[in-house]
Amino acid sequence: SITWENIEANPDKPWNWLGLSANPSITWEIVEANPDKPWDWYGLSFNPNITWEIVEANPDKPWNWYRLSGNPSITWENIESNPDKPWNWKTLSQNKFTKAKEEFEKRVSHQKFIQENILEELVKAYMHPKRIVMLLDMGYEIEELDDIM
Repeated sequence: SITWENIEANPDKPWNWLGLSANPSITWEIVEANPDKPWDWYGLSFNPNITWEIVEANPDKPWNWYRLSGNPSITWENIESNPDKPWNWKTLSQNKFTKAKEEFEKRVSHQKFIQENILEELVKAYMHPKRIVMLLDMGYEIEELDDIM
């Protein structure tokens, strides 16, 4: 993958600025630090490092709304909160919202991890051998323990 260091080390090369602008190795910090470069706003608008916060903070930039509508960093919440923006609904319909999905999957995975740990703690507490012995000593039959526990 091409990095900003590759570009800086080879300024004489005929770089494709549309492709570079969309390249995930290019961050907003790089763009801001290099305003003299011929950044392509069509490409930048689709760059996954361009977040809604960046777009909001830079309304004077020539964002391409067709490409922003397909940017994986844009969330459905961004769209709902900004109905006045010229979203491209055809492109939005194809947007996989991958960043939002990744964040959702992380939350679900974390929640599942917590639930599994809670279940393990409950099992340890309620199925502890001392508890089973205590119930048997109280006169319960082993078959009855399924109903109790």
